[in-house]
Formats: sequence, structure tokens, C-alpha cells
Amino acid sequence: MRRNLLFFLLAFVLASSCSRDNDPERIAERFLASYLDCDFSRATKLASEGMKEMVSWRASNLTQADLDVLNARETPVEVEVDDVESYADSCIVTLKASDALLVDSISSTARIGEGRFRLILRKEKGSNWKVATLVPIS
Repeated sequence: MRRNLLFFLLAFVLASSCSRDNDPERIAERFLASYLDCDFSRATKLASEGMKEMVSWRASNLTQADLDVLNARETPVEVEVDDVESYADSCIVTLKASDALLVDSISSTARIGEGRFRLILRKEKGSNWKVATLVPIS
């Protein structure tokens, strides 16, 4: 009896931790932190097919000067959820990022700063959330 109870508690804890990892808020935080830190392989794993193209575009348009700014940063990017709007199969997550690599346009030099972003996530096959849209907001 005791062994069954221990097994049940262990299974419950494992299932709970896995479900929290797939929360849209957690996916949005991990995606944005990866995207702003130029960890594009990690960001791509959390992105929808259309968003993968945007990640690839950002990766291909970074310059050495942008990467030098990123590498000179003293602290890693910090991402915090500001607001969440949930719907049946989509979710809008507004986040704040600090110590992030910000690039305003292709011709401008990157800088480290703070920004706000709105991410739209959609449920894909099964119950996996993927980032479908990223919009910088002021």
C-alpha cells in the first residue's frame, strides 16, 4: 500500500512539472529569452512554422557589431510575463525584457536595453503551444 502511494505521488509530481513546462506563459518566456539572446536553435523549437521564418531572418541579418554588443553585455536577458489573455486554442502573452539585444532596423546598431513584446501562441497538434507571432510594443 505504501509503495503504491509513493508511486502515485511521484507520478503526480512528474505530470505536474511537465504540464507547467507547456504553459503558454512558460513557452513565451523561454522563446523570447532565446530569441533576444540569439539562441536561435532553442527559439525555433518553440516556434510555429511561420515564426521559424522570422527567427531565421533575424539570425541571417545579425552583424558582427550586433554580436559584439551582445557579448559585451554584463548580465543575461531577463524576461517577465506582464499580461496573459487566454482563448480556446490561442493565447496572447505580453512580456517585459531587460538586458536584451534590441535591433530597431537592419541599418541601425544593436543596443542592450529594455523592451516590451506581445507574443501570440497557438495550440498545435495535441496540446503543444507554439509561438506564432512576435510584436515589439512601446
